[in-house]
Amino acid sequence: MSSFDLQLYDFPQLEETMERELPKHKRRVLLLSLPNIILDINKRKKEALQANIWKMALLSASIAAVPIPGLSVAVDVSILVTEITSYYKAFGLDDESLQNLSEKTNVPLEELMAVLKSPLNKEISADVVIKLLTKFAGAGLMLLEFWVSAIPVFGSMAAAGDLVTPPLTAC
Repeated sequence: MSSFDLQLYDFPQLEETMERELPKHKRRVLLLSLPNIILDINKRKKEALQANIWKMALLSASIAAVPIPGLSVAVDVSILVTEITSYYKAFGLDDESLQNLSEKTNVPLEELMAVLKSPLNKEISADVVIKLLTKFAGAGLMLLEFWVSAIPVFGSMAAAGDLVTPPLTAC
């Protein structure tokens, strides 16, 4: 089996067999660590990452019920930073993965970086995430939640209302 042309040989069958025989928690790790050479792998990675969104939404809603002003917003931002970073690594868009790809394909790193269009390509940090959130209409609601959560009893009740709101799903 060639490590350069995995899609040409029995790699898909090997990958399917390994995935089928591994325990569930190891299956996810295997899937997210597979190289992004086959469209099917990328689709399955996307589905695995989307399946995790409801867990993050539930965590966010649970923290929102705690009556500490600003805690909900701080936790939401750190959840977003962590999740976005893991998505970048899973799809090979982080600096280390792009450097490895550059070396394997003899394509300059700058050329690979030029193709990426996301504002998160340069840095994924709380400041960048907050700036992006303020560009969207939902950011106004997040800021409103922050200020409402500062009201001792009412703020906790309003934040707990997030627990019954169904989580949004990504595309």
